[in-house]
Amino acid sequence: YRSTSRPRLSSQQSMEYLTEEELAQMQQLAQATEMLISRIREAAKTRKAIEQELAHAVNGSSLALSEAMPNKGGSSSPEVLSRSTAVEVSVSVKALYTETRAFLEGKLQLDSPQQEEGLRHALSAVGQELQKLSDIHWMAPVINSAEEESSGSGNKGSLKLRINLAKPKREKEKPQKQKPGSLTPVDKWGPEEVSAWLEALDLGEYKEIFMRHDIQGPELILLERRDLKDLGISKVGHVKRILQGIKDTTSQL
Repeated sequence: YRSTSRPRLSSQQSMEYLTEEELAQMQQLAQATEMLISRIREAAKTRKAIEQELAHAVNGSSLALSEAMPNKGGSSSPEVLSRSTAVEVSVSVKALYTETRAFLEGKLQLDSPQQEEGLRHALSAVGQELQKLSDIHWMAPVINSAEEESSGSGNKGSLKLRINLAKPKREKEKPQKQKPGSLTPVDKWGPEEVSAWLEALDLGEYKEIFMRHDIQGPELILLERRDLKDLGISKVGHVKRILQGIKDTTSQL
């Protein structure tokens, strides 16, 4: 399958990069996701509502895949993939899966039964690949923290998603309310301040994503709901907490 052997990694690097088996699973997820994206784009040609509802999720997952596996269209594939990149891809794909399933279970009815069946089959395949990834111990929290829309249990064979309703720790947001003069203005924040802010919101899991996209103070205060979706943040509670946190910080300017 590969013409060259995998580079040797140090013990520390081996903890940061996927094993060959994990990489193979990610490649299977990528293939299933590409098929789902293809089916969605095909259906969107006749149903504009699909494009309006799923455009951000499709573009986000497509971008994450192209950055992680730039040679996916050719004969070669990446020999190594970092865990952080794998998590970012999985979060984007998970958001695409969740939004597509919710849309299918809601108002979508395609003119062609064959087209709808193809879309549902592709969605189920992505769900199965995500389920396989949840067997990886460090990936399980990412997959299992997915948000489930309140539209039912889904189709047979699809991934069972659940929402983790942890009680919001509002006390941790209080430090943002202390004397404004004792804090660096948000529009002057760098990566460290943004990371500390996420920790204060009990959302430290997104620090790496924010740093990867170079989101500092000036960018933070301009973030909107659709931007968070593009970053792969799909949990409604987390989106609302971040938007409220931005509102609180900008009120001090």
